[in-house]
Amino acid sequence: MAAPERLPYQVDINQQLPLELPKTRKDLWRIKINQILGNVKRRESELQLITYWKTPFPALAIVSSVFLTVGALLGAITYFNQIQARIPLYFNAFSGYFEQVDKFVLLVLPFIFFVSQTIILRLNYEVHKFDIRLSNIINLLLTVLNFLFMLAISQLYSLVLPG
Repeated sequence: MAAPERLPYQVDINQQLPLELPKTRKDLWRIKINQILGNVKRRESELQLITYWKTPFPALAIVSSVFLTVGALLGAITYFNQIQARIPLYFNAFSGYFEQVDKFVLLVLPFIFFVSQTIILRLNYEVHKFDIRLSNIINLLLTVLNFLFMLAISQLYSLVLPG
């Protein structure tokens, strides 16, 4: 006798994933405890994130990083055609002259700033998990350095732009 034909919506039981339901109260309590522990871990990570934003230093660091990156990119795009082919980038104290580089560096600087700022901010968030004060100091230092870099870029443009 031939096996009956299976309809397209019927599934073979051997192809299904097993579903293990709790058989005893002990298994049911274990599932409940695992759910509670998962909720506690999620709440703990939310609370760590709340303490990160408790001070204004992370916001200052992020805003100054965005201003530095966007300002450097806009300046490079806006004034690229007005700048001579080689620009003085930094002062060499040994020779007593400014070192000349191609103006293409002005287009690369914003990307270097973006990558470095992203890495620093991400690592700083990881540092915050075990040392809040160090994280605040890193954020404050990053903010100050970003403003100094903005000042340096504005000085660079004042040197190389005609007029």
